[in-house]
Amino acid sequence: MARYEDVFILKDKVSDKLLDMTISMEKFNKKLGNTKERLEFFKKETENIAKLGNKIKDVGKGMTVGLTLPIVAAGGAAVKFASDYEEALKIHTKNAAVQKFRRSF
Repeated sequence: MARYEDVFILKDKVSDKLLDMTISMEKFNKKLGNTKERLEFFKKETENIAKLGNKIKDVGKGMTVGLTLPIVAAGGAAVKFASDYEEALKIHTKNAAVQKFRRSF
């Protein structure tokens, strides 16, 4: 049969183990709480980054409409002007040659 001393020793060991387990659980819960807070922070930051990305995309669209398209249009107009000028110059040169030829008679 177990002696009272053995029972008290066993009780102390079990109490120590329970205390260790309680402390470990408290540490675990604290870390879990910190992890939850960090995940919530990460979620908010991810949402903020997504919002920023959408704003940047909107700025890019605005720049395309407000800046890029007018530049392309101006470039197209410059090419058209150069082409028209060259064509007019050819016609003028041809007319001048015809006039010169007519004067020669």
